[in-house]
Amino acid sequence: MNDVPSFVTLSTPDEYKKYYVEKYCKKGIQTFDGIEVKFYEDQFEHAFYESSNKLKRNKDIFSMDRALRID
Repeated sequence: MNDVPSFVTLSTPDEYKKYYVEKYCKKGIQTFDGIEVKFYEDQFEHAFYESSNKLKRNKDIFSMDRALRID
């Protein structure tokens, strides 16, 4: 069975963004079967913010729940 990564606990959204850029955007990432995956800095908000108004779908609130699971 695969090990589940630990939560990543940082203090601010800016710290999470820096972590994301350093770990995922600046390094080559490969899937278990050798496919290269690219992450881009401008996609951070898409991945780690959620909407305060589901009808408008504007991602305006940082999601700590998502950020804890960044790994």
